Amino acid sequence: MLFKKLMGVLLAAAMLAGCASDGGSSEHTASEGSSQAVTAAPPVTLQPVSSAAENSLPEPPESDITPAMWECTSENGARVVFMGSMHALKEEAYPLPSSVTGVLDSSDILAVECDISQTTSTFTSQMKQLQNMYYADGDTVENHISPEVVKGFKEFALSCGTDLSMYDGCQAWVYAALAESIVMSRTDLDLSLGIDIQLLQRAHELGKEILELETADYQTELFMGFSDELFEVMLSSYTAENKDALVADLEQSYTAWATGDVDKMIIPDDASQLTGAAGEKISEKAQKVLDEYNEHIIFERNVNMAQKAKELIDGGRKAFYIVGSNHLCGERGIFDLLEEQGYEVKRIQ
Repeated sequence: MLFKKLMGVLLAAAMLAGCASDGGSSEHTASEGSSQAVTAAPPVTLQPVSSAAENSLPEPPESDITPAMWECTSENGARVVFMGSMHALKEEAYPLPSSVTGVLDSSDILAVECDISQTTSTFTSQMKQLQNMYYADGDTVENHISPEVVKGFKEFALSCGTDLSMYDGCQAWVYAALAESIVMSRTDLDLSLGIDIQLLQRAHELGKEILELETADYQTELFMGFSDELFEVMLSSYTAENKDALVADLEQSYTAWATGDVDKMIIPDDASQLTGAAGEKISEKAQKVLDEYNEHIIFERNVNMAQKAKELIDGGRKAFYIVGSNHLCGERGIFDLLEEQGYEVKRIQ
């Protein structure tokens, strides 16, 4: 479905939107209300590496998740292990299996799109979001995207228990940033349990070097700079009638990630293979919008990401490299770009 193609950027936007404001509770509450799940900053669930008190207690069993991982090694001693990120996971995914934590523990560097665990690093992007949340001079989102799409999205949110009246006057990107968080409120998925933020916390505790492939400010500008046409395509899939399908698709994405089912994780880049909310083929206009989206949000960024991976390999570094799965695989993906330059990437899990 179309919404699955756009899920990565929406979840990333939700992460950025939540990182700055609330530095309070560090406990995850499974019974949080849906509107709270959308508007509150994701709580931080710290998982200390070790302590004397913990060592005296039985260790909880590791989860049995097996996310897909690949590696690229070199005669200079380099070992870069790649894994697709999932910005929201379930409690059942923790404690992470040693097949995942062991890679981080044996690495010198954790490479991520941006370090969302550090509030200070996202301050500029948060201020930019706040300054650009609302239209000026009484303008409304209905003047920028179809009123029918806006109405359908608000009905979808209400059917999930989220009243969007407080967002009246907000720009289209705000509604798009809320979309997946609203779907997530109907599942056990939690942004604070995302693989990237959890591994970032562990990496900081272990004193690992963090390599930010991008910055939160760059990602924010990229997302807010999308056209109204793209936001309309994004939001058109979110209707009350389509709610169950949206929830099922998000659950399927989690299962695919947790079991390493790459075929179900990677969505075809050919927009002609995508369908809208009712299963119909999307329009030529929507295809053009998605082609432009793919170019800017995936392929152009892949070039920089592949270059950073190349520098790690050529530098003989040991790194755990985590970015969105759609950046890794497929034509013009990071692996494809590396292999064109003579590097060999092998799947290890």
